[in-house]
Amino acid sequence: MKKKVNTLKVALLNFLTAICFIIAASLSNFSSSKISYGFIVTALLFCITGMINVLNYYKSKRENE
Repeated sequence: MKKKVNTLKVALLNFLTAICFIIAASLSNFSSSKISYGFIVTALLFCITGMINVLNYYKSKRENE
């Protein structure tokens, strides 16, 4: 049996996680800015994954019609 994954909820969680990583990057006061860049890159990847999940949601919704 195939499980249905609600990609819209996953996309929302990805966007919220990206916001948390951006906040963590802005609050990090380390001597090295590499950590801040790592947080920003991770947030960017979560945003991209969220957009892909939204596109998959609309694609599956269109196929079910």
